[in-house]
Amino acid sequence: MVLSRPYGRLPAAPGAFAVRPDGLAVLSADGSSLHLLLEKNRVWQWQRVPHQAGVPAKAQALLVRGNDVWVHNERSKTWQLALSRPATPVVPDKAVVVQPQQQTALMPRLGDAADDPAIWVHPQDARLSRVLGTNKKQGLISYDMQGQQVQLLEVGRLNNVDLRQRVKFGAEDGRSVDLAVASNRDDNSVMLFDIAADGKISEVARFATGLDKIYGICSGQPKEGG
Repeated sequence: MVLSRPYGRLPAAPGAFAVRPDGLAVLSADGSSLHLLLEKNRVWQWQRVPHQAGVPAKAQALLVRGNDVWVHNERSKTWQLALSRPATPVVPDKAVVVQPQQQTALMPRLGDAADDPAIWVHPQDARLSRVLGTNKKQGLISYDMQGQQVQLLEVGRLNNVDLRQRVKFGAEDGRSVDLAVASNRDDNSVMLFDIAADGKISEVARFATGLDKIYGICSGQPKEGG
């Protein structure tokens, strides 16, 4: 039902959508209409929601916090409340409903920006760990365990990020480092980042790939730790 015509009720593909506890909030491609796709008694229901007074007619992005739906006013660069209503209780049979305990701060770019995470675990205190996330329009972002942005490295259009801890380079004194790698679509390179003991991230190298278009990336580590 989220599909565009002729298979769905939207005139074009959804401009944005976000998950509510009871279904989906869907924004039309032109930002002119807001919809709810709700599940009740195993039946999905489609509802069109009129914009409240003061909400822009052509929103550019959509956000759900709790049960409230917010839209982004591109002119004022602010988020405005478009819908505030209780969610329909949904209790699936023989299933566990998992709710997030934390949520990261808003991505500093609109649209399809947030992409891939990697988690760095602090060696002494897990509460000081970091969540690395790629912003496909800007670079690499680091969040603390409360979801607050700690660092923003504007290094280009990073797609995916991965990391390995306690990487050894054959040093005789047994030293090791924590490293993150990311794919950069600006120049089709692989970027290498150092993660310090306090979680601070810094760029250390870029490697050309020779590929025309790169996207995902992952890293591995042998048993020897190299």
